Amino acid sequence: MENQVREVLESKNIQFRSHSTIKAKITASIAAFNSGLGVSMHAMKEHVLHFSDEGVVVLPVDESNGKVSKDSVVLLGNEIFDSIALQQKRFHYKLLIRTIHGDISYKVPKKALGFPEHKVNLAFLLIRLLS
Repeated sequence: MENQVREVLESKNIQFRSHSTIKAKITASIAAFNSGLGVSMHAMKEHVLHFSDEGVVVLPVDESNGKVSKDSVVLLGNEIFDSIALQQKRFHYKLLIRTIHGDISYKVPKKALGFPEHKVNLAFLLIRLLS
């Protein structure tokens, strides 16, 4: 899956960063809709999130084939969000992206099927957010 993400980001001229891609399920909200995630929020709830220097890149996952949708990529630029926080729950993490439109919430599993890099990348993200 990380290779798919790399290809999509390169086609959109967004720099790929290693150990910065995780899979998560979005929680529908007005803030997500106002940030440009309206269509992908309802049609495709599974998203691949890539944390780059430009901001957070949201790549919806097509539920019929499990591949990243190249047409629905949304970049939440650094000027849009205020902070990112991860809260540990019993069986998952809650990722909270605070934006100028409100909070966008994701449920991040500790392991993701079909995405073996997810667990390692999640550890790197935790370290980055704690430092």
